[in-house]
Amino acid sequence: MNPIRLSRPPIREAILDIQTDGPQDISAIQKLAETFGRGTGLTKIGTMRAGIVEMAMAAGQAFSGKANDIGVVGFRAEDDPLTRVAQFRNTGFGYSLIGNYDTWESFRDRAIVPARQFLALPGVGQIKRVALRYVNVIQFPGPRVDLDEYLPAAPKVPTELPQVVGSFLSRIVLPIPDARLVAIITQAIDESARPTPSVILDIDVYYQEVLAADMDAVLPILETIRTWKNKIFFSFVNEKTVRLHS
Repeated sequence: MNPIRLSRPPIREAILDIQTDGPQDISAIQKLAETFGRGTGLTKIGTMRAGIVEMAMAAGQAFSGKANDIGVVGFRAEDDPLTRVAQFRNTGFGYSLIGNYDTWESFRDRAIVPARQFLALPGVGQIKRVALRYVNVIQFPGPRVDLDEYLPAAPKVPTELPQVVGSFLSRIVLPIPDARLVAIITQAIDESARPTPSVILDIDVYYQEVLAADMDAVLPILETIRTWKNKIFFSFVNEKTVRLHS
């Protein structure tokens, strides 16, 4: 199916993520998070920490483990109620829009402003990964549904078994060599869905080659990623799904 613009896209969360070498100056990261947050209404500032859990087992003994706290690795700025999140880390930057998705252009333009500011921090080295991830939730119109009518890659149950699926999880890793991208497509029943069932279609497309820490170099890659994200989405839904969101 050819990609079209949906009037009601089923996007629960859209995420732009850039992984980098550095920066390591936590105080500079904190200052950027606070300054950006104050200027954009993301006034709730939180600390991001990391740790390492080590597990060991000796013959005849139970598992033992210990946790090592690495410390503060970044700061996140978010609004309240939660609709936007900006993450400034010592390994990269992320921007999320939760609900209220309107257009790609609006999301992109919101995300690249803090991304530029982050890449301009002292100590930011090369970009190691650029990704877009879209978590879609397809809500079905009734309590019982034939998944094949909505999802061409839905799991198949052998015909000699009961044709009722209580839950499922599938994950496909799809290399896209011509564009130097990789896509991870996950489908799963949304266990929390009410009052009718829904399926999560999670599409994560990333470019994992070294780039200079320059947003102008990232922008054309984002457009390519977005084109492939759309192509993947419309390949994983049927016309009935499109009509639900048109």
